[in-house]
Amino acid sequence: MLAPFVHEALLAVGGDSDGAAPGAAVTLELCGSLEHQPPCPLAPHNTRAER
Repeated sequence: MLAPFVHEALLAVGGDSDGAAPGAAVTLELCGSLEHQPPCPLAPHNTRAER
């Protein structure tokens, strides 16, 4: 049986960095592409960044 889980990370990034980059990297690793409509067909996930 599948069960939901959460991973959280605290990243130290520069003030002018792209806030979406960490989430994009996770999405790319999970499903292999950034070019699909949600929800992800391979690994349902939510990536979000807050400053």
